[in-house]
Amino acid sequence: MAAASVNLDLSVISVFACREMPGELEKVMIWFRDYKIPDGKPANAYGYDSRPMNSDFAKMVIGETHELYNNLKEGKRENNGALALS
Repeated sequence: MAAASVNLDLSVISVFACREMPGELEKVMIWFRDYKIPDGKPANAYGYDSRPMNSDFAKMVIGETHELYNNLKEGKRENNGALALS
């Protein structure tokens, strides 16, 4: 079965969330930074000066990741430890 196509405008969701739920984005970022600490692991680090990126950037990253995965799956990229299916 094919996955349903969902076409969300993430920038609208982000603006809505920041306006209607002030402080929640910061709470989510803190959780993603710290959630592994109780297991004795270091905190995650954010790039881009710890700024949330916009939906165009997120879509670009998703597209690049999808292309890399497909190349790996189709044998166009070596299946090594850096990016492996097994």
